[in-house]
Amino acid sequence: MALKLVIPPISEHPDPKVEIRPVYVEEWIEALPLANPTVFVGKLGEALAALNRSPVKPATRFALLEHYLRPYQFLLELQEKHGSIQSVAAFEKQRMETDATRNVAVELAYGYKIVLAQSIGKKKLWGNDKQVTVSLQRAMLCLGLALVHSCHEYLPTPRNLWKELNELHQYATDRGTAEKGTPHAELRDEFGLSPDHIYKRVMLCSLSDPHHLGYGEIWDVFRILGRCADKATVTAYHSVEKPAGYFVVDPRSDQRPTPYTLVASDAPDTHTKLVDMNPVLTSLKEMQATARQAADSGKTDGDSPSLLARLIRAIELPPKRHSPRDSTEGRVHIAAGISTLHYFLGAHLSDTVLDMRRPQELPGGGAGDEAGAEPSADDEDIQVGLPEDQPPPAAVTSHTYSAEYWDLVNQGPGGIGIIKHIRPNNAIRVGEIIGLQVGSGGDWSVGVVRWLSIANAGEYQAGVQLIANGAEAVGVHASADNGGGERVRSALALPSLTGEKGSTLLAPCGIFRTDTTLTVETKVRPLEIRAGSLIESTGVYDRFSYRLEKDVAAD
Repeated sequence: MALKLVIPPISEHPDPKVEIRPVYVEEWIEALPLANPTVFVGKLGEALAALNRSPVKPATRFALLEHYLRPYQFLLELQEKHGSIQSVAAFEKQRMETDATRNVAVELAYGYKIVLAQSIGKKKLWGNDKQVTVSLQRAMLCLGLALVHSCHEYLPTPRNLWKELNELHQYATDRGTAEKGTPHAELRDEFGLSPDHIYKRVMLCSLSDPHHLGYGEIWDVFRILGRCADKATVTAYHSVEKPAGYFVVDPRSDQRPTPYTLVASDAPDTHTKLVDMNPVLTSLKEMQATARQAADSGKTDGDSPSLLARLIRAIELPPKRHSPRDSTEGRVHIAAGISTLHYFLGAHLSDTVLDMRRPQELPGGGAGDEAGAEPSADDEDIQVGLPEDQPPPAAVTSHTYSAEYWDLVNQGPGGIGIIKHIRPNNAIRVGEIIGLQVGSGGDWSVGVVRWLSIANAGEYQAGVQLIANGAEAVGVHASADNGGGERVRSALALPSLTGEKGSTLLAPCGIFRTDTTLTVETKVRPLEIRAGSLIESTGVYDRFSYRLEKDVAAD
């Protein structure tokens, strides 16, 4: 079969600035500034782009691309460490590096596709067959990694990615090399995987609901799926009685696999494939049980039970909207993070509580806890009202904290959609607490970012679940009976610190311990509470029930 691949235009004339001697390219790579990743990745991307647009013999191009894989491997390892973002500045800087690294993956894919286009159908030479086999595997892997990089940045899926992955996988199947690995002693295991494994693993990554993952969590997903992707089976389309865990692939479309239940019975034809992910789900559930046991025993270096639960839920029960959203217009102030919202809510707190309120370095994290954790029924009744004929409020700022405008797109019973047409000054992340204020001096509602999407043009869109109509700014720390003495942390009592049924406390991740007594500092006096059940835990916050124990000041 003839491959229809997207490749950049190649000049008819060699560019004298493009180095094509492998030994000199290797020396150039060795001289790249590893200590400055931004410069490193920029130079690498420029060199690959120039190579891909220059006329070079396939064997030489292939040899050069193999050299360029090693520095890309270094960049991959950097990206995998970006799961925990400690500040907005670091978040934006790492996003720039991630974008440049994604471009390197795209250029590597271009390069290997050019080798394929120039080698397939030509007169067979010694070594040509191996060159085609390896280039096929490399092209699929780099396309898959380009998708993972896009998920890391909450970007759309690269155009034509699924068409090319489907076509390359079919070509490998026809050649009898789909299950053949191409190990390389100097490269990571991923670069030795079979085309079949890569195909299934990338499909699973796309089904993990990546826009709902915390920043950097996609790399944990990619790693976890590497242990069970081979268990998926790809066959010709046929009807099944129990559709859960089955997905349909139309190789002619540029869409990720579609849940079996969403495909019309008369739509599939002889080209359509059926993917059974149920064996993968079984493996993931076994991993989840093991991870829970490890967590219960105090081990923290294994797989995250929460992430596994969300991954299982995304594949087993593909996301869908449970209530309609109505289009709306307006502007809303967004205060990103517990500390920022704490500032705007606590303008009249006592000096004691104000002293503890400082900018906090919060780690990144995912949205949602283990399977089965659902928002309370009260959350469904929360609305953000839009005053009629009211002009947008003035910008809200402080020396340390600020809120900025976002535009409202739609609104439903339990949440809203917001959009920012330029990059926001204050980055928001999936799983982060945000405050929402409509109108100048209006009340603050509390929400959590459930999904984030960033267009290539820099347009930000987010889905926000509203969890409280209001909140009380408080400080929290361990009580004297539990050691005390630790610094007071910003927290939010939803809707206030009353202890009434349905009241919850929102605190930075790590505060909650079952049945632990905590001291809560309010603008009036300190109170002692006992933590109840954990409602939700992400890498950013813990939300839990509690009951009032005593008035500390009265002792």
